[in-house]
Amino acid sequence: MRIIHRYVLRTCFWHVVLTGAAVLGLRTIVEVLGGIDDILESRITLGTLLYYALLNLPLFAAQLLPLIVLVGTVIACARMIKHNELVSVQAAGISLRRALLPVFLLGAVAVLLGYWNEQKLLPSIEDELGRVEDAVSGQSRSEYKELLASLAGRRTLYIARLVENIRAVQLSRVELTDAGTSTKWIAPNAVWVKNWLFLFEAHEERGTGFVSCKIFPASSSSDRFDKEGTVLELSMPPITLRAQNAEIGNAFSAMFDSEIAGDRASGLTEPIYIACGLWRHGTSGPWYLLAKTRDRLDTEEGAQARVVIIEGEEGSKLITKPPHELRRSKLRREMKSSLDLMAMAQTLPRLRQRLVVAAYAKWFFPMANLVLVLVGVPLLFQSTAKGSVWTGAGLAFLVCVAFYALFLTLLDIASQNPARIFVEMPFLPPLISLGLFGLVGVYFLARVLR
Repeated sequence: MRIIHRYVLRTCFWHVVLTGAAVLGLRTIVEVLGGIDDILESRITLGTLLYYALLNLPLFAAQLLPLIVLVGTVIACARMIKHNELVSVQAAGISLRRALLPVFLLGAVAVLLGYWNEQKLLPSIEDELGRVEDAVSGQSRSEYKELLASLAGRRTLYIARLVENIRAVQLSRVELTDAGTSTKWIAPNAVWVKNWLFLFEAHEERGTGFVSCKIFPASSSSDRFDKEGTVLELSMPPITLRAQNAEIGNAFSAMFDSEIAGDRASGLTEPIYIACGLWRHGTSGPWYLLAKTRDRLDTEEGAQARVVIIEGEEGSKLITKPPHELRRSKLRREMKSSLDLMAMAQTLPRLRQRLVVAAYAKWFFPMANLVLVLVGVPLLFQSTAKGSVWTGAGLAFLVCVAFYALFLTLLDIASQNPARIFVEMPFLPPLISLGLFGLVGVYFLARVLR
């Protein structure tokens, strides 16, 4: 390697390192300040806080490495242009193509570093980061999103939302009339949580048996209720409720919008969708669930869906783990490797599209380290010939912002997939962004080097 190559590589490298330190340091400060209330309440030591910040650095680097590499290399090239160093190199008979080779070599090394960080380092520290994160903010947190837990029989539970110590209204001597089915239910106890009513040991007024738990959707949320006392009458179409006593408490945990799925060996032919679930603290369980399975029936009119309700004792047998065990396993898509995401997609049909798109994004995103340099550095040289060097640096930064905006927007569209365009081609969104900006970069580079 020529002396000039070593000099350009060393200059760009240290500018990338300093840029990374500044960007990652600022991102860490924002993360700490965003959770300062939880940190102060948890009363952790300074060493634990610094360890938490250190564990977050690989995650922040995975998100911001292309920006860091682009800004660092552009600033390094801008300084060399401003001090006429590259002009001297060309005067010595070295072409600009050869002089800029170390810049693109640095981008290629950043691609490999990004792959290693995404596929190896992040998965290896996922459990440790979760443990430290619980120590930092878990004591004061009451709501958790996207949890993943293993159940007996090779089944997997996905929880979209889990709320511990949730605000609930406890009702006594309840009479509930369902206008939809023209039935009347009577129960000694009931719990009203959000938009769900759980009737315990309920029976129909004209029936002979009873169910351990009967669950009804309510058109009004329990959060709006603030009148404790006796003789409560509420109309929440299609149900009308009358209770002899109402008390507000938080001795419950609740899960919403969840799903149980499994492989062929689990015995589940269809996923079990859980609309809501309730756990009473101070007991050994189980969860009281309103769950549904969908069986396909072929008729003359075509395939129709028949919904089978699982509640009461049968629903309660599905999940027996307490809330504190369920919240330990958070679904961190950003911390898992592409292979892990693909494996999870096979057992979670509801999340399959989002997980597959995320897996391909993790494969292709590190290539942005080289693509953005391919666009930004030639754009800097082309802009410098017409104006200020720092104007070119600003344009290169705007290119980076545009890439992030396009990349994330396409991923979001593909994950939701409203028109089912990306079902067969989930790899297409990241390739569109990289291909478009790569072609722009080749065009600018060709103009600079001709």
